[in-house]
Amino acid sequence: MISRGKTIHTAVSTALELLETSREHVVIEIIEPESKGLWGRAKPAVVRVTLQRGETSPSSREETPSPATPAPSAESAPPVPANAKQPEPGAFAGKAWIQDGVLRTKDAPDKYPLVTPCRGVLLHVNGIRVETTTPITEKDVVSVTLEPAEEVEPVWDIHIDDRWMAATLRMEPGYTIERRLEEAEPVDRLLFRVRERKRPKPLDPEVIHAALRGRGVVYGIRSEAIEAACRAEAAGEYEIAAGERPAPGTNGSCTMVWEEQAASVLPRTRQDGTVDFREHRQFPSVTEGQVLAVIHPSSPGKPGKTIAGEPVEPEPVYELAVTAGNGVAFVDAEAKLVALQSGTPRVQRKGMLLKMSVAPKLLHPGDIDMLSGNLRYQGDIEVLGSVQDGMTAEATGNIFVRGNVNMGRVAASGSIVITSNMIGSHVAAGLGGPFYADAAPLLSETVQKLTQLRAAIVQVNAATAFKNGDLGRKGLSPLVQVLMQGKFKTLRDLLTRLCQTVAAHRDSLDERWTQYADNLAKAFLRSDGGGLKDVAELESYIRATGVFLDCCETKESGECFVRFSYAHNGTVRCGGDVTVSAGCYQVSLVCQGALTVTGFVRGGDYYARNGADLQEAGTRGGPTRIRVSEKASIRIGNALANTIVQVGAASYKLPEDMSNVHARLNKDGTLLLQ
Repeated sequence: MISRGKTIHTAVSTALELLETSREHVVIEIIEPESKGLWGRAKPAVVRVTLQRGETSPSSREETPSPATPAPSAESAPPVPANAKQPEPGAFAGKAWIQDGVLRTKDAPDKYPLVTPCRGVLLHVNGIRVETTTPITEKDVVSVTLEPAEEVEPVWDIHIDDRWMAATLRMEPGYTIERRLEEAEPVDRLLFRVRERKRPKPLDPEVIHAALRGRGVVYGIRSEAIEAACRAEAAGEYEIAAGERPAPGTNGSCTMVWEEQAASVLPRTRQDGTVDFREHRQFPSVTEGQVLAVIHPSSPGKPGKTIAGEPVEPEPVYELAVTAGNGVAFVDAEAKLVALQSGTPRVQRKGMLLKMSVAPKLLHPGDIDMLSGNLRYQGDIEVLGSVQDGMTAEATGNIFVRGNVNMGRVAASGSIVITSNMIGSHVAAGLGGPFYADAAPLLSETVQKLTQLRAAIVQVNAATAFKNGDLGRKGLSPLVQVLMQGKFKTLRDLLTRLCQTVAAHRDSLDERWTQYADNLAKAFLRSDGGGLKDVAELESYIRATGVFLDCCETKESGECFVRFSYAHNGTVRCGGDVTVSAGCYQVSLVCQGALTVTGFVRGGDYYARNGADLQEAGTRGGPTRIRVSEKASIRIGNALANTIVQVGAASYKLPEDMSNVHARLNKDGTLLLQ
């Protein structure tokens, strides 16, 4: 081996280190000692170090040659294909190349090849680290090594949802970056290039299985998803365990047979936009003995299971509480409802409370006037004529007027259809609707006050002075009266207003409402303190009040409605939808459903809780105000200037005539107008 160094000692030490031997096993020949050259430049010492006969270095015994080798001779020239033109002798002189991952060089009389290391390559020439371009000769001892392979371990974590119904594996795969020298043709100046190859580093799936067991996940494990995640080459999320969700049950229900036997047909709309109310069967009829409904019991759900193996109970189911009203009876072990008389079926549904009755129908052949007197009927009314000045038509069912309503009053617990016009009249449909609106806040406050009263009684009863008192003998009445005269003095007025509200609508309400109000008055409003016995009875009133509050806040199925052609200077109140075919002029209208006007709206105030859809609105005279709730929207085909649109508490007056107006609130409660 030929070695160079600043001194002979340095050159010999470098050769011994590369040969991995000592001085006693080699023959050292000094080829050229170190000296000072021209211009003061030092010339290195050159020595030849040869292993003694029979000695071998450890590296020479390995099958793979050491990366630290002398620059190869001409025999190391790159192979030439058989069909290629053979290079001229000395064609590789003064060049360097990479063959089979090894740096090779060939000297020339007048020049030496240059090599430049790159990032990731460690180049040593005669034992000295070289980081810039340097000449190489065949006599140099050259070592070319690469940075070790880079390994990145997989990063993962397991997320379990709050209900323990799913486990998700978030995986960032690991990898190994392998490096090797790129092959290079013989060139005068060789720039090393390193090729990198990224190999995935899979994760053992058993690691994930063990982690799941450690977290308590034992059910619904998806092994195929775990295998895919551990072999993945890109980051991702995998559902590796899933519980079994409970199968929902069904609440008790009721199938209305009469709806199938007598399908409702809506009034026909003519081509000019008007409505032909002559073609209708809006209020169906039933005959005595006819089956009205079939009652279906509830069906419980099927439990599920979490990924921890714990059972998950389904949502509870409830039976439908059905009451047979006037003209209706139960048959077949209370599985069916049958009509006891002919008339119009009426269904009142609030949550899981249902009452069905059959109202007889009164057919009035002419006008309601001074000769006929006012009509008040427990059932449906059909008026073949008109309702004249100052006259009233009231019904606990539906009212159908084939003529006009002039300066009159029409009120029904059900729906109202007026074929022609209403002038200066008052129309109210769904008497229960206004009641629920009035009763709901009273019931809500009553629940709060009674709950606070219960807490005060429990606190007082726990005091020493009352433990041996008269509460057990006389009940809670004396204590309740004392509290209602002091801290709870507003409770008496609240309960009085609630009972009065129920009494005002007694004729249109279910008897359970009146019974509740009567019992409430006896327990709290009697001068002698009523008959409230103990805390348990007080709690029963709290629960009952909550049930009736839920009835008020639950939307009624089969809402009432009002339909008419034209209204002028009147009022309309409806618990459901209102449909107007021609138009309104200076009308005060309030409905808890949606307002649809296929004609015009000029002047007046109109409120529709569930939204308003108008063909034309506004007048050149007084203001026209259209109002809806904050969750609804207003649509107007053509709106005149000064028309006021209001959604919730946000309102806007149109500064000019506009078309295709759409008003609604955004998520921030700001009024949007398009």
